[in-house]
Amino acid sequence: MPADRWLRWPLPRPRAGWLILLLLVGLWAPAGAESSRSSARHREVEAARVAAAESGRGVALFFGAAWCPYCHEMKRDVLDDPRVREAGASWVWVEVDIDRNPSLARRYGVVAVPEIVFLDADGEPERRLIGGYEVEELAAALRGKEPEVLGRASALVWTPRGYRGRGLCFSHVGYGPLHLSSQSPFQSLRLAMQPRTPSTLGRGQLEVRGTGTWVNLWSLDEEAGVEIDAEMLQLTATVAYGLSDTVQVEASYERRSRFGGALDGLIQNFHDLFGIDQQGRLGQPRGRLHTRLLPPGAEEPLVIDEADRGVFAEGLSLTMQHNLTCGTRHLPAISYSLTVRVDTADELDSSRLRDLDFGASLAFSRRLGRFYGYLTLGWTYFGDDRLGPLVLRSSQSSVLAALEWPIAPRHGLLLHYLATEGTIDGFGPFDNASDEITLGWKWELRPRTVLEVGLVENVISFDNSPDFGVHVGLSHRY
Repeated sequence: MPADRWLRWPLPRPRAGWLILLLLVGLWAPAGAESSRSSARHREVEAARVAAAESGRGVALFFGAAWCPYCHEMKRDVLDDPRVREAGASWVWVEVDIDRNPSLARRYGVVAVPEIVFLDADGEPERRLIGGYEVEELAAALRGKEPEVLGRASALVWTPRGYRGRGLCFSHVGYGPLHLSSQSPFQSLRLAMQPRTPSTLGRGQLEVRGTGTWVNLWSLDEEAGVEIDAEMLQLTATVAYGLSDTVQVEASYERRSRFGGALDGLIQNFHDLFGIDQQGRLGQPRGRLHTRLLPPGAEEPLVIDEADRGVFAEGLSLTMQHNLTCGTRHLPAISYSLTVRVDTADELDSSRLRDLDFGASLAFSRRLGRFYGYLTLGWTYFGDDRLGPLVLRSSQSSVLAALEWPIAPRHGLLLHYLATEGTIDGFGPFDNASDEITLGWKWELRPRTVLEVGLVENVISFDNSPDFGVHVGLSHRY
């Protein structure tokens, strides 16, 4: 199948076997390897400046990208031509891939590729040539004569001073999926896969993010022993830091609360307006918190009612994400991440799980014409698999597919589909995968500050997914 159709592959149902693939990727490309290559590029520029000073020459930085056709043409047909080499002998040349070295691209104000930046004795830009030139044009420009024909350039799809200019792989990554994990009933108690992109932060970059997600949960099947009528609010605070241009670390604190159905009236009116079945809602009082679960073989049900309002789950998670490649004109950008989560609650009750959870994910991203496509595969192992009379699966796998449509330079519309493996073997709807559909929007309010808004709707599996929800987040990169 052609590489440019990677997003069209049928989405697999989640399988725990993704763990093997993720471990192999981790062993094949350890984080230190790509970090050293990125750092080496910085050292190479500094070494070129030292060599240039010793030889009385200048430094010329050739900025290009794997997806840029003019860059390939210049490297193949122009830069190695004897006439250009002769004209350019007064400089020490260094080739820089902007996708892999965003901090260098920012430092020297690159606005398009290919771009040649000539440095003065202090390492500051004193002249630049933007675009792909023919041999005679570039040779003349290197001798100090500006060509009459401007070079053919590939304009960047990012701004050096903006949000995306602070991250890696901006050529194949837009603003990215919403920072929204699974909101299905039992994911609220454990580590859930976080949608990710291969765009790790640049070296020394810092991102602070806060998100809030409010969902309504509804499932009524008395024969299966399932009654859920509740709402849930998840608040998350995250700090991420770029150790290098390809490796970032991230710390997140999340807190979840439960309460009665404040959204009940809105949902019922929406169902009436579009002729959607109420699924038993009209026979129940509005605004209540009530959950009763009686799995097969259990003597007593798990009951959560009005006395259980308030915070029911807290956790601290640490993540390392490593970019493997920023892709090419035909292949996607790829990264993997490893996460550990610990319960930070002060006391244990019948509705809370404690112990370490471990997760791994593999993220793909590619520009598809005017769109960006994202795919994240995740696998999680849980340290505790019991919740009162319920025995939960000790591991889960997930798949997220998302499409972003940049409707304006600082705006993007998003469509998410998230499938998460079932939670409880043989227990009604929870034996099946949950399916969550989200429509989102991202807006860069000001340089480096992004607002995200999402609407969660249940259109596939009505008993094991949130019925409706809203999501809001704000991120800022320093």
